Amino acid sequence: MVDTASIVIAVVSMVGALSAALFTVYGTYLADERKRRHGIQVEVRKYSDPLLVAADDLQDRLYEILDVGFTKYDIKKNENGIQNVEIFSSFLLAQFLAWARILKIQTQFLAFSEDKSTSYLRESLYKISDELSTNRYPKPAWEFRLWPGHQLAIGELMLVKDKDTTQLTPMGFHDFNDQFKERFSVYFHWFIKSIHNVNGARYDGSEIIPDGRGRRLQHLLVDLVKSLDSDGNARAGREPQKCIPAAKCDCLTCGDMELAKDRRDRRRSCNAKTAAKLEV
Repeated sequence: MVDTASIVIAVVSMVGALSAALFTVYGTYLADERKRRHGIQVEVRKYSDPLLVAADDLQDRLYEILDVGFTKYDIKKNENGIQNVEIFSSFLLAQFLAWARILKIQTQFLAFSEDKSTSYLRESLYKISDELSTNRYPKPAWEFRLWPGHQLAIGELMLVKDKDTTQLTPMGFHDFNDQFKERFSVYFHWFIKSIHNVNGARYDGSEIIPDGRGRRLQHLLVDLVKSLDSDGNARAGREPQKCIPAAKCDCLTCGDMELAKDRRDRRRSCNAKTAAKLEV
């Protein structure tokens, strides 16, 4: 005859052992997850400073292009005019894209999006990339557009490994200038043309200046700079200035709700398409 008490004791022991094992596994998972997230936060803090500097440099140049403008002397008579207007402007954009790329690589391609403390950084980078690439505006407003593949290609081409530390870093302006014609000019052709189109329209007294995308970009970059350096220490108290706003802008100051909704809907649509492809 089966000993019922022995069976009960055995079952209870087995359940206890299984529960203990599950708690051990779950505890290990939580510890590993905390360690992983801490490591990601460390990497985000590490690369946020150079991203801040790159974003500040780029927004400052966009402000100069959009609200100050380049004179004919700056472009034609100044010995380094063309290099400054075309190649250095391109370098500042390339430098920003490179640091954004490095941040994504070092943080497991934005795995930090799960962390609320860095969610604004993720959203800011998405909005900037989306603004650069979107075709939601009428064709006359396509100035400064940069296709996502070109953004990625520029970021990748800019990356070099430090010989001593093996860490990724963007190439400097000297190397960029040397390699511009052969490796980068194809990606910056439209960006450079846009600078001249906007500058020319301003000095020709045109009623329509196709600079809306550039103005939205400059505002989004200023928002990013302020979020990365909320106390202003990195900028020595120098407040980045936003240019005259575009007709529609969903930066923190302008807050166009329709454009913000359109941007969110576009992202959901892209995520849904990606998920559908993965399920196939």
